[in-house]
Amino acid sequence: MNKFIIVSSESYKKYVAELQTDIKKKFYGRPSKATANYFEEKNFMGKIGMWIL
Repeated sequence: MNKFIIVSSESYKKYVAELQTDIKKKFYGRPSKATANYFEEKNFMGKIGMWIL
C-alpha cells in the first residue's frame, strides 16, 4: 500500500496560501458559475458533431 504523508509546517502553510492567492489572481476574470448567458453563442463538439448554442 502506498501512503502519502504531509508534514504540516509554517513554510507549507505559507506556500499553500501564496498558491491560492496566485490562482485567484489568475482566474479572477473567469466566471465562477456556469449560467445560461455564459453558454450563449458558444460552440461545442460532441460525439455526433458540433452544437451551437
